[in-house]
Amino acid sequence: MERGTEQHPVCDGHVHFFPEKLYYAVHDWFSRAGWKIPYRWPPDKKKQFLKDTGVDKAFLLVYAHKPDMSLEINRWVYEFAAEDDFFFPFGCVHPRDSNLKNVLHTALDEYGFYGFKLQLLVKGFRADDEKLFPVYEAVMERQKAVVIHATTFPLPQDNLGVKYVERLLCRYPELNLVIPHMGLYESHVYAELLEEYPGLYLDTAFLFDTHKFSVPLGTVKEIIIRFPDRILYGSDFPFLESSPAESVKTLCSMNLGHELERKLLWDNAHNFLARLK
Repeated sequence: MERGTEQHPVCDGHVHFFPEKLYYAVHDWFSRAGWKIPYRWPPDKKKQFLKDTGVDKAFLLVYAHKPDMSLEINRWVYEFAAEDDFFFPFGCVHPRDSNLKNVLHTALDEYGFYGFKLQLLVKGFRADDEKLFPVYEAVMERQKAVVIHATTFPLPQDNLGVKYVERLLCRYPELNLVIPHMGLYESHVYAELLEEYPGLYLDTAFLFDTHKFSVPLGTVKEIIIRFPDRILYGSDFPFLESSPAESVKTLCSMNLGHELERKLLWDNAHNFLARLK
């Protein structure tokens, strides 16, 4: 993807792909909520669009919004990601899955996923809820990772917030963890946690695309400069109202320099994955 006279490979660390019927249901929910997301497309078309806009690799993230969906969704992820080597697949799990042990074993051992995405905005659990402990322990036992939406951005809820993530990391300090959206609106606290927990990373999902929510880009830039090896670029595609290429363009307009851009867009994602088995 061109950046003036320079060029970077791009690994998008935050994209959502679902089985087609489920994706359309999620897309239509956004539409009813007033979002104008143009990507009501089947999975293959969305994947090709990412490639055409300059993405070379991507973390594939899914989530289960109710119990006993996980096995079916994870089977779809495994088959879809196996079509080529474009995706680094992460599975889904719900803490109330009646077949929880089977879900964990299938995703982590049989399918070899890199870990799980937990969407706590949808699930309604806190990051430190004991019902999630079996997930964290299974992930740690296999040296995998979790990507957890646990932030108060863009929509605050009582179960969200950095205090619950801090309690989680106090209990499991070796956990490999990605917090989306740069931990807004509590980025200053996450910055202190980055100092203490080497397995903690932040990603930039949705920050460079939205005009619906206030994003303190000055704070975002300060944290990127302070922790140049611990931030992953992510777009949040396809739940965007513009092209993910625009978010890369905005990131590169921050004048971070060629070396730091490369870290954000490529190196940091691969270094994070290198921590995993």
